[in-house]
Amino acid sequence: MPTLISRKREAAAALGTSPQLRLWSAGCATGEEAYSLAILLRELIPDCAQWRISILATDINADYLAQARQAVYSDWSFREGRAQSYRSRYFTPVNQNGRDGYELHDEVRRMVTFAPH
Repeated sequence: MPTLISRKREAAAALGTSPQLRLWSAGCATGEEAYSLAILLRELIPDCAQWRISILATDINADYLAQARQAVYSDWSFREGRAQSYRSRYFTPVNQNGRDGYELHDEVRRMVTFAPH
């Protein structure tokens, strides 16, 4: 990924445009992978706001897509070691319908578009 980012940055500089990166997460289920990709890009690209980044996330399950758009996840979604660090930086604790969870910050959510596949 760092090589791709570097090449995109160089190409944009040569053209005098903003760097662009378009990615697709096929079979995105409830969105964890697509949002993780968005978080990774924010970590790897310090000037992320200057880029045109779009992540298309698709799935055939409409219920999964609805859940993905809400961007609220339980502790189970953060069971990996590095996920704990991301949770504290990119999520806000929430309680929905009596269930505790974590809602993804809007600046990351806006990087991902969900659609039926």
